[in-house]
Amino acid sequence: VYDDWHDVSHHTLGCDAYTLQGVQRAFGAGRIAFQFKWEGPTYSLDSACASTASSIHLACTSLLAKETDMAVAGAANVVGYPHSWTSLSKSGVLSDTGNC
Repeated sequence: VYDDWHDVSHHTLGCDAYTLQGVQRAFGAGRIAFQFKWEGPTYSLDSACASTASSIHLACTSLLAKETDMAVAGAANVVGYPHSWTSLSKSGVLSDTGNC
């Protein structure tokens, strides 16, 4: 999995005690939960284009099983390096017309 922001920030800002926590996807959900003072299970998941649907599914499953009283689910993606688009294009997973 490619981390555009990790590469950009490392080359631009260097590396300090907070670099990894600031750019590594695995830390994102925990950082958000901490800021909002939310308690309970916190997950970061990566299922490529299915991340939004996967996160909503996990949240609904947890709510239906009464494992939790509240869930926040969603996803975001920024592809900032052309290398990612080039690779996706060469592998044939992008639309030639730009439509789904």
